[in-house]
Amino acid sequence: MSKATQLNLLVIKKNHNNRFNTSFTTHPVTYLNLQSTQKFNIITSLENVLKTAQKGQKIIFKYVITNTGKKTIYNVKIVGQELEKKLGTLKPGETKKIICTYYIYADAELEEIFGPGTTESNPLYVGTGTLNFEDAKGGKYTQELNPVGIKLV
Repeated sequence: MSKATQLNLLVIKKNHNNRFNTSFTTHPVTYLNLQSTQKFNIITSLENVLKTAQKGQKIIFKYVITNTGKKTIYNVKIVGQELEKKLGTLKPGETKKIICTYYIYADAELEEIFGPGTTESNPLYVGTGTLNFEDAKGGKYTQELNPVGIKLV
């Protein structure tokens, strides 16, 4: 079963003055729901995500991965914002949690790195990435993680 949705992207381009310009754009995308077509039931969610935060603040949240299906999955790995974490095997009914720390850059820090006028998107989306895993025969699967928006105040 495929679904249409929107993909929000932060675009960073180098201009003719060797400076970086940023823009925020939205694109329609289509993705495949692997859980239903491949008979896997993997639930991914985020816990302890703040509703609001400030630039220059460090935030901590958890990825929660639960195998609600009937098959064990192997070589489970999360790849996300500044994160790559191997979780190993996830048996049916098993849940694993990963604590993540993310620093929200202040505008001055972003301008120092990317050039004048660079700011964080607002809302700031955390928890983006993919869950990668294999079945018992070594078949490889990828499931998109669902990001959560934090309003910057």
